[in-house]
Amino acid sequence: MVKQFDDYKKIDINLLLYIADNLAHLTYQIIEEPLFVIHHIALLVSTSGTTYLEQAKDALYGKEMAETIQDEDEEDIEDIEHVEDLPRLTEVLVACQSCTLLILLRKHLMAQYNITDKRCHEFSPLEASNIYNKSIARQTSTPYDPTHVMAAVQQLTLDVDYDSEEFMRSVLQFYEEFRNLMTQQDLSEFINSDSEGEAGQSGTKYYERRKEVAVKARKPRTPKTPKVPQQKKRKISKTPSKKPAKKRKRKVNMSSDEETDDQEDDSDYGG
Repeated sequence: MVKQFDDYKKIDINLLLYIADNLAHLTYQIIEEPLFVIHHIALLVSTSGTTYLEQAKDALYGKEMAETIQDEDEEDIEDIEHVEDLPRLTEVLVACQSCTLLILLRKHLMAQYNITDKRCHEFSPLEASNIYNKSIARQTSTPYDPTHVMAAVQQLTLDVDYDSEEFMRSVLQFYEEFRNLMTQQDLSEFINSDSEGEAGQSGTKYYERRKEVAVKARKPRTPKTPKVPQQKKRKISKTPSKKPAKKRKRKVNMSSDEETDDQEDDSDYGG
């Protein structure tokens, strides 16, 4: 998201305000998160901000004269009576408001989470360290306030009058404010920084550079042979053998007539 501020001409200032406001009010959980944002803000400001400042100086004094003037040798704004290219200077000062937004965001995050300049310079997104995994909480509840940027853009784009002395003085005032803002930033470590362990000016994405961090080699895992499920033996139930059924004796009931006949036969046989 910070990279969106790199080319102001392609993106509306309202979108940049929206992005900066979101980055300012995100709920950061560990110290690495705001440090990562601050680190990339410093990288972008050290390149784009320095370029804007040189372009503004060229428009103010003329390119040939600007090359001979050192920053500490610049005259006071009140003593300047002529601007070499006022329309160009106005255009550059409108474009540099994207850098002003980032500088204000950097100051806001450092104040919110009590982060010092030393800690910002010591931080490297390629350094794998547990000290950056510590949880953090907001120290203050001061809101992010980009009112100055909005006022500058409005005055430099809507109230334009290149023939007016008042407008020229207003443009010179914005130039002085941006110059002082850039001078206050300790960006010497980030300018022309492309050494090992730093992201440098290449703008390489964080997650791509993280691949270069040395990772401890893990022991190769031996693949486990899959277990073949064993078929369960079916239990054969033994049915008890049936005993042969006993034969029942058949009782024959003889009628009374048959008994009398038998008795008569017996009597005849006896006689």
